[in-house]
Amino acid sequence: MGNVSSLRSPIPPRPLDRATRCVRVVERLAADAPPPALLDFGPEPVFAWETEGLAIRAAGRIAGFDVASDADVARLRGRLDSAGAPAPPALPVWVGARTFDGAPGRDEWRGVPGSAFFLPAWLWARTPDGTWLVRHALRGEPLPPAPSAAPAARGRAITAPAVDVEPRAAYADWVTAATDAIEAGAFDKVVLARRVRVAGARPSPGATWARLDAHPGLVRFRLGWPGVGELLGATPETLLRLDGDRVVTEALAGTAPAADAAALATSDKDLREHAAVVHGLRIALAATGLAAGITTDGPAPVTYGPIAHLRTVVRARLRGPSGFFAWLDQLHPSPAIAGAPRDAALAFIRATEPRHRGLYAGVVGVLDAEARGHAVVALRSGLLEPDGAWLYAGAGIVRGSDPAREHEETALKLRRMASALAEVAP
Repeated sequence: MGNVSSLRSPIPPRPLDRATRCVRVVERLAADAPPPALLDFGPEPVFAWETEGLAIRAAGRIAGFDVASDADVARLRGRLDSAGAPAPPALPVWVGARTFDGAPGRDEWRGVPGSAFFLPAWLWARTPDGTWLVRHALRGEPLPPAPSAAPAARGRAITAPAVDVEPRAAYADWVTAATDAIEAGAFDKVVLARRVRVAGARPSPGATWARLDAHPGLVRFRLGWPGVGELLGATPETLLRLDGDRVVTEALAGTAPAADAAALATSDKDLREHAAVVHGLRIALAATGLAAGITTDGPAPVTYGPIAHLRTVVRARLRGPSGFFAWLDQLHPSPAIAGAPRDAALAFIRATEPRHRGLYAGVVGVLDAEARGHAVVALRSGLLEPDGAWLYAGAGIVRGSDPAREHEETALKLRRMASALAEVAP
């Protein structure tokens, strides 16, 4: 199998006409075939995803085959010429992300498109139907070589402490301004995020990935983009799961240390924060006119390692066909990461937070050729750069929020990603 270490740049974009087609070669591998070396030694962009029932590694980008709408999916799937083994229907085709507000990245995120769902040159996937390697190439061009097996992840020691970019006093001022705005009737809830900086030599993305939380219910993700760095995280929050005539989303709001999980069920502040998210999601689902019925299951405390949240699963049965991006547009950004009402909360975030959130609290997801897919919110995450890393966390602010408690909630969340950076040199 060939080594792809020399192909570190993405496939350069070039003008494509409407007749350009893409060859898609599917190979079924042994069920226990290990992940290939697409991440540390392959071309950018790179992508990884792990959840119950699905693991993905992907790299490279086929020029002209990005998708940002359901119309793009419908147009481009007809230009994919499949060969090799028959693929299971739900095998992902496109992978990628969308920024928090759908706008191109700024500040440390400069260079990231607002929406970046791409057709990878290589995609390895382990599904309930087997293990697969998919390779893509524009018709008339050679297929990329089959990649080598991935080596063991190696890391380096991280000794530099995390430094607050927004001091505690500044965050307290933000929370106070938010509660004043809530009392004045500007909105019911807003989510305020802060960042910390870890300086020093870049930690190994592969070793950091290996150390991310892998508790049941978490989705681990990784997206590297040319000239930007690599986003890594382990999120508990599904924004969208679309399969046939069913849509599933989640309200995840209200946070405490795992030892205090039971107290969430009787916490007035956390229950009010959670109720605002559930209400906002129900409104978003109903506003489409496509939901024949909406049901909820929750709230109930759920624990992910040292952190507990209140969680409600919201399901809708659909009257007719719909696509992944239509629902993404409707649900993102959700009240769990922006606030409610959404437009007023977003305006407050833009006026208060000093830098663009980029892919933090954005969307990371996978979708198939029928525009069915799974999207999660990019929480518990960090951006790895050559000279260090940015870590991000936020808290939901409602009437009665206490600045000190909200700061401690963000600190609890930040510690999970910081622990993944504290690698031990081999």
